[in-house]
Amino acid sequence: MPDRAQAPLAPASLTRMERKAQRTEEAYRAIVAKENAARERKTERLRQLRLAREAAEAAERQSTQQPKRGVSGKAGARKAASAKA
Repeated sequence: MPDRAQAPLAPASLTRMERKAQRTEEAYRAIVAKENAARERKTERLRQLRLAREAAEAAERQSTQQPKRGVSGKAGARKAASAKA
């Protein structure tokens, strides 16, 4: 039995109803492809906005944090010496 997916019918052999169904399916596929492209553009735009917002929030968090104080002086030397022992 021949596989229909591999052997497409010639357009001349299609009936009137088959041609109408084919046009309908082509229109459907065009509409779906257009909607998918629009959805992907919107998703990419929103992703870029989210990444920019996250970067701005991280920069603001970085600028508002108190600078950490390092260990210095005699107490720092004692802590470092006791940690090594």
